[in-house]
Amino acid sequence: MEVRVEAHPQSGPGRPSQQQPRVSKALRYGVQVTLRERAEVIARRPQETGCVVLLTQVPPVDARAQRAGDVLRAYKAPQGIEQNFGFVKDPRIVKSLLLKKPERIAALGLGLLLAWRRWRLVERTLRGHVETTKTPLRGWDTKATQKPPAFMMMTTFAGVLVLKVEDQRQFVHPLSTVQQQYLRALGVPATYFTVPQRGHCDETGKSRSQQSPG
Repeated sequence: MEVRVEAHPQSGPGRPSQQQPRVSKALRYGVQVTLRERAEVIARRPQETGCVVLLTQVPPVDARAQRAGDVLRAYKAPQGIEQNFGFVKDPRIVKSLLLKKPERIAALGLGLLLAWRRWRLVERTLRGHVETTKTPLRGWDTKATQKPPAFMMMTTFAGVLVLKVEDQRQFVHPLSTVQQQYLRALGVPATYFTVPQRGHCDETGKSRSQQSPG
């Protein structure tokens, strides 16, 4: 950008004389600006803007190594971690966390990571079922969707009530068709709500208990 100050003489009123030069009564100054493109600077700026710095624990070498582009795509993907952590950055959420000790903050972070992992696994299972069977699930406003989010599934089962009388459990209201479709997509039988899952042995022979989601 080139800036130049220019003086503009101001004459008095009346028609100028043809025999004598015009007399200036005052001077007014203006600024003349000229813009010139600098191609080398413009070419460098997009390169600097396109540079993204990522801090990651992904190793640059060995069998777990990933290319920088793959790490960036995973970070920018809609199902990436930023989508999960978005609500934690909300001031209303942050101010409601009354944790002072570092170990309690770490425990909360671990709990959130485990919950988000299960949340994403549910969503991945639902979308995998839709892609495999070519059968969309009902989404918002009763419209079919090819990519059902986990939140949609959770709201679908928000009104499910299970009545327990002694050792017997039953639904207060039968499951709807949409709820049954979601259970089939997840591979979860409806009896998980009414029949408690007893402990059983895993491959190592050790006893393991499985709690009923109902």
